[in-house]
Amino acid sequence: MATTAEKRRENRARRIIRSESRWLQKAIFALGKAEEARTKLADLYEDEAEEFTVKVNGKKKDVGEIGGLLREAVEERLQKQREELRERMQARR
Repeated sequence: MATTAEKRRENRARRIIRSESRWLQKAIFALGKAEEARTKLADLYEDEAEEFTVKVNGKKKDVGEIGGLLREAVEERLQKQREELRERMQARR
């Protein structure tokens, strides 16, 4: 049976995981909005959107691609954290 302190710790862990998730989702959303703004600006000038790349491990990656990779990584991380928290809760019962 979980003690009051353990329950508090589990509740706090859930809140922290949710907070991290929200901030990471906001970052991904912001990348998408920046991409949209770049595209709209290019459309306004009837031009192609300037490529916005970042070097990752010596290779150039488009910011849109990075956003997709981030989204996948965030989903994997959250799933892993939820599973770990669930296992801890079950182990204490």
